[in-house]
Amino acid sequence: MEKDLLTRIHLLERQLALASQKVKQEDYGLIWMDVPESIEFEAANKQPILREIKGKSIINSDGGPTHLLIEGENYHGLSCLTRTHRKKIDLVYIDPPYNTGNEGFAYNDKRMTDRFPDGKLVPKDHPLRDSRWISFMYRRLMLARDLLKETGKIIISIDDHELAHLILLCRKIFGASNQVAVLPTIMNLKGNQDQFGFAGTHEYTIIFARNIKKCRFNEFRLTESELESWDEDEIGLFKKGAPLRATGEEDRREHRKEMFYPILVKNDSVSTISKEEHARLRDKASGKFNDAYLLNLIRQYQAKGYEVVLPFSGENYGRWRWGFSEVSRRRLETDVIVKRTKSGISLYKKQRPGINELPSKKPKTLFYKPEYSSGNGTAQIRDILGEKSFKNPKPVQLIKDLITLSVERNAIVLDFFAGAATTLQACLELNAEGFALQSIICTNNEGAICSEITYPRAKKVIKGYRNARGQDVRGLGNSLVYLRTSFAGRKMK
Repeated sequence: MEKDLLTRIHLLERQLALASQKVKQEDYGLIWMDVPESIEFEAANKQPILREIKGKSIINSDGGPTHLLIEGENYHGLSCLTRTHRKKIDLVYIDPPYNTGNEGFAYNDKRMTDRFPDGKLVPKDHPLRDSRWISFMYRRLMLARDLLKETGKIIISIDDHELAHLILLCRKIFGASNQVAVLPTIMNLKGNQDQFGFAGTHEYTIIFARNIKKCRFNEFRLTESELESWDEDEIGLFKKGAPLRATGEEDRREHRKEMFYPILVKNDSVSTISKEEHARLRDKASGKFNDAYLLNLIRQYQAKGYEVVLPFSGENYGRWRWGFSEVSRRRLETDVIVKRTKSGISLYKKQRPGINELPSKKPKTLFYKPEYSSGNGTAQIRDILGEKSFKNPKPVQLIKDLITLSVERNAIVLDFFAGAATTLQACLELNAEGFALQSIICTNNEGAICSEITYPRAKKVIKGYRNARGQDVRGLGNSLVYLRTSFAGRKMK
């Protein structure tokens, strides 16, 4: 019996040892089928270089920084920067393709398959669509990692489609310990009603550090006046909101009969009459108000030391914003401000802070300001370029805030999915406010995006322009060198 028990114990120990060994050997994390790119083959067998297109460079003598615009495949542009800017970039911000199947994500993979050759759009239902996107991002993020300083950070905008893959990919490239935050970023507070099941309000902002032990983040600059309007009670912060008395059309008691009742004030505490007393304010048969009973009720409460407040619309009885209910009675006790004036008592709703309404020096993990609305990004580019369309440009204030929270005033900021040149404009605006940022932006010219969107916006913001309303907007200055990717030994067209 004892021998059998020892045998079973030894067998169990062996099984545990084998299981432990297997766990140590198992490769956990993001697994995908690597899809090679033709441009990777080009960069490995030819020497990518950058050539200046002098006719498009913008040189000012205002003493401001000189920014770089690189036209060409960003893989080639990043390959060139690894020779000139290795470990020199303070911040990478990118807004890559979201791989929704609707935004026209193209992948150069002619060595992999001839069905969807070089530069053709990736079909939405293709079984390797995620692997193509991950392969595409992996190569570029590996190059971007080599460009970052030890104190540097990378910030990436993304939505639900590739969020999980991107987090695991960044953990693989930058290290799980260097994950700083995954911020839901409110882009549409009303919600996108076209989305299935739930009205989408947010995207995500992913932040990783090159070395989290060596990096730091700034805080928002706030003034005391930004907090002066807020008070605090036992529930939390509040400020004076709208009057409790209804205003505007249909503000009289006959318009909303259930919203007329006396409010009782004693020592600035607020309450109201009982449900039974409220029911007797109107005659059940006729529905008319029993004003004689009302006056008698007022006298009774006044005799108990209460001040009685009624809503008025001019000379007539008005109504409150809240109907008479148990919920409203509880809200009267907690959510009403009593203001005393020469003409009597005025009642106001306590306005509690909404999403990010209360300023905070440390940025919150739910990232929101009204200025971050995606509609602002669309309006900003339309104001500069007219009706030329660019799908879902990021608003300038969002990028400005991400930059100011992440870097010091004389940093280098890289965006290799430059698109509508929002990152460049954000840097130019910050420089006008006292920063000395240099931005490097890179985009290809598929669909003439660089020649019709990126460069024209950059040029107008630097030199000045007439906006969509016919107003002259002064240029922000600084200089811009226009570069194009090429290969050593090739002649420029």
